[in-house]
Amino acid sequence: MVKAWSCAGTVQEGNALRKMRLEGTEVQDLIHPPGNGQPLGFPKQGSAHGRPFSDHLHPISLLGLSGMVVVADKTSELYQKTYWASYNIPSFETVFNASGLQTLVAQYGDWFSYDGSPRAQIFRRNQSLVHDIESMVRLMRYNDYLHDPLSLCKACNPQPNGENAISARSDLNPANGSYPFEALRQRSHGGIDVKVPPPP
Repeated sequence: MVKAWSCAGTVQEGNALRKMRLEGTEVQDLIHPPGNGQPLGFPKQGSAHGRPFSDHLHPISLLGLSGMVVVADKTSELYQKTYWASYNIPSFETVFNASGLQTLVAQYGDWFSYDGSPRAQIFRRNQSLVHDIESMVRLMRYNDYLHDPLSLCKACNPQPNGENAISARSDLNPANGSYPFEALRQRSHGGIDVKVPPPP
């Protein structure tokens, strides 16, 4: 049973997954303040932290917007993809559409889509490199925007963009650059730390 409280305006996937992994199949009184937009992942080939998935592990996804909460068991998807990544774009189509992101995809392209954003592509490419806590921390801190082709913004000048990474760093973008939308500009925004809970 999942009870969601204080879900206004924030995507809750990673926190629900983390609680499910740590506490089994029940999440009660999930309380999380809005604003924690850090990407969280759940990678490993058919296992959680080197242990096989069990009947007692049921990863869920919980997404919330003001007045709307969607919850689903994501076990089969986790088995199929071997990881779960969360990066500030709703994975549920109903929440995605209610958030208005489809308009931004139509205007600016895949940067605003769940499967096509730079973070989605980097998670998909690099998730198999995670074998232990240290490699998970490395993935979550990853930002090689000057050399990673997935960090390029073809409509930007310069094209390498510090926002287009797992650990986004808009503060590294030149103030005098040209960018198609605000999120890619230089701003006081960037990953400075990562939270990876230890295995239970």
